[in-house]
Amino acid sequence: MSRAVCDLEATSRWAVTGTPIQNRLDDLATLVKFVRAYPYDDPKRFKADISALWKSGEDEKAAYEVVRERAITRIDEALHSGSEVSKGSAYVNVLQQIEALRLICDMGIHYRSRHEESRSLRDATAEWTAVAQQAFNAQREMGTITCLQCASCLTVTESLLNEGTDAEKLPWFFRCLRFCCGLVDNIIT
Repeated sequence: MSRAVCDLEATSRWAVTGTPIQNRLDDLATLVKFVRAYPYDDPKRFKADISALWKSGEDEKAAYEVVRERAITRIDEALHSGSEVSKGSAYVNVLQQIEALRLICDMGIHYRSRHEESRSLRDATAEWTAVAQQAFNAQREMGTITCLQCASCLTVTESLLNEGTDAEKLPWFFRCLRFCCGLVDNIIT
């Protein structure tokens, strides 16, 4: 039946699927073939460029086994946890582990857990802090720093990183390398 549908001539094509494509990449390949998305309407090209990326053999099996063992541990913890509160969070954790297993099946070794993503986000934040401090120091050495909103001047003796200051009144340093003194109400909203 899919061959007959793919062979239909049409000016334009679109496909709606009622379920996400979770089972096999071949399911996606069939949809791409139907909509005739060149060059991936050719199954050989789809396999070479897309399917081959996801087939990783032993590396994928090893990653799956690590997550599988973690899931089994979490399931055991959920079954043997004492209080109702800890049971609830344990069951949520079990569902997350099952989802991680499904994602490894879908994405292979390209899967990154949300914990790895949060770690890289922390690294990016630390990197931004260093960049912001360097830019601030360079601008401070060149002269007066002016507030983007109210045009007030920040003097060299003022500290933008004064930890004793109310958090709502702290100055802002934006990625465009502009400053806002923090005294102006509703600078972000």
